[in-house]
Amino acid sequence: MDAIATTTNGRTAPASDDDFRRLAEQSQRLPPAQSSSQRAHDLILRGILTGVLPNGKRLPEIPLATALGLGRTPVREALMRLEADGFVRSEPRL
Repeated sequence: MDAIATTTNGRTAPASDDDFRRLAEQSQRLPPAQSSSQRAHDLILRGILTGVLPNGKRLPEIPLATALGLGRTPVREALMRLEADGFVRSEPRL
């Protein structure tokens, strides 16, 4: 499943390489969080709120993890928390 930044209707496309590059740049400016999962959560949330990760774009785990310099597990955990908070939604891959 891919997570999708919310608040847009219609078809979704993956976030672009440029979106992930800007997210990676933001990750360099933040102090380390308590855990990798918390860091992933904070960075992805910041990316969504600032528009770096555009609403309605797919957020695949592997490119997110690579951009953030983190493993897939903390990114997956962060996406689940963000889904519970209403910032992303999960959709099955087609």
